[in-house]
Amino acid sequence: MDGNWDESLEGVLAFDNSPGYGYHIFNIRAKDNDGNWGAVFSAAINLQLDTLYGCIDSLALNYDPTATVDDNACCYVAAGCTDSLALNYDSLACTDDGSCYYNYLYGCTDSLANNYDPTANFDDGSCVYVVYGCTDSTAINYDTLAVITDSSCIYCDLSNLMYVNQISTPQACDGWIFASASSSFMPISYSWNNLVFQAFNPNLCTGNYVVELTDAAGCELLDSNFIGQLIYGCTDSTMFNYNSLANTDDGSCVPFIYGCTDSSSYNYDSSTNTDDGSCQYCDLSISLMVMQESSPSACDGWAFVNASSSNTPITYYWSTGSTQNNIVSLCTGIY
Repeated sequence: MDGNWDESLEGVLAFDNSPGYGYHIFNIRAKDNDGNWGAVFSAAINLQLDTLYGCIDSLALNYDPTATVDDNACCYVAAGCTDSLALNYDSLACTDDGSCYYNYLYGCTDSLANNYDPTANFDDGSCVYVVYGCTDSTAINYDTLAVITDSSCIYCDLSNLMYVNQISTPQACDGWIFASASSSFMPISYSWNNLVFQAFNPNLCTGNYVVELTDAAGCELLDSNFIGQLIYGCTDSTMFNYNSLANTDDGSCVPFIYGCTDSSSYNYDSSTNTDDGSCQYCDLSISLMVMQESSPSACDGWAFVNASSSNTPITYYWSTGSTQNNIVSLCTGIY
């Protein structure tokens, strides 16, 4: 058909599955001399493109958007050891950072450790970490992990002073106790055994009143006082002379001292107050066998001692100097 080609063309570039090849699709229409447009038709032109090798993975650090063929050189780590002969070769590294090593150097590789070894390339588990804190086990903030003290130790200094007003008569309930507590860690909480939760405990009858004090640091202190007739004595039940009737301790408590309390035993201990069954007694007994000399002038007599005791061994000492249980060749005399 006669007519003029329109100067405007529409096209799409596409690639097939073969590296370096593609085709271009054109949409074309024409018009005649009268200006009438004809139908649109398409035409495809096969193209052989230049082969461009590179990394075609858009997630890689060295992605190349102009590459048409992957060269298997994609890398995902900015820097590392790129020498495949090295012990720490990193196949994902893009550039070599000079960290390659070819022999193991053992040591501590943690730069935060006290014994960090910058020349080591293989951690041998020897790292030591200096932990600062309170190293005094008697402090309330004692740190079991600390090896060097940092002067941060905090100590309980909770103390209390009781002010008491006794009852006016044995049957009255007009006594009171005031607990005057102090601490470096305020505030202080109060808990009495009669369910009062303040320092002042009023309207008290005869009885023993115990208060538990707790400061802001968690330090605790127990204190008590008796309202009513005072009975002095040892109020510590763990002591030898504990007096269950006493309500006011007079400082007379004596601890249990164990030992032999029988004065008739040979290991009697006068400083003890509680017998522990350790007393030992003498039960040595002997029987003597004697053979007289054959004549007044002969020296052929002998003596034999048979001794027994619970406390062995038994030793012998004769006036002749013998240490045996028998002596022989005796003349007239006393042995």
